[in-house]
Amino acid sequence: MIMTIKLPEEMTISLGSESQDFAVKSGPVQAYGKSVPNLLFGLLFLGLAYGCIAFMPDEFFKGEALRIIKEALSKTTATEETQGALFLFIVFFIMLFVGLYLLIPAIIKMVRSGGFFVSTPSRLLNYRKGEMNSYDWSQFNGNITVRGTNKKGNITLEMKTGYIASDHRAGSKYVPIEIYISSVAGIYEIEQICRKRIKENDPN
Repeated sequence: MIMTIKLPEEMTISLGSESQDFAVKSGPVQAYGKSVPNLLFGLLFLGLAYGCIAFMPDEFFKGEALRIIKEALSKTTATEETQGALFLFIVFFIMLFVGLYLLIPAIIKMVRSGGFFVSTPSRLLNYRKGEMNSYDWSQFNGNITVRGTNKKGNITLEMKTGYIASDHRAGSKYVPIEIYISSVAGIYEIEQICRKRIKENDPN
């Protein structure tokens, strides 16, 4: 058994007398490769939002933003200057919203721990921040990806269930749900154990 950490009490209770193949504490909940694109695009949109500020009239930063917006929306007082300021104001908030929408989740996923993982002959358990998830080995399709070295590596396990996602190049496509365990030692032994348990519990 690969056992490198002390398990939370809740997980120990849930396991009971089940034998354990491995017990590890995962690193980031999502691979950096999946988070970095959103991080970069988030920074790009925030940069564009900052660029909009440079072209806004000084009055926007002197408590007169509401007056300028009202003038731009009025048929009688609207001018090219106020309408241009309103347009920049709208673009600024769109860029700011999109930037934060991409950036914040990316940062969270890069720093948030995936929690504890324990393998037993019948299931894979994941415990993180008071939430316990149990996956029967029969739920996995056998597709496994391993990256890194045996001293510190990552493993991705595909499940039989998934969801339909839109792709601008290929249209809609089926995406399997993935269980990701990162930054753990003995990753190639873990892979062998997972393959063995998935095969043993395959109903076919």
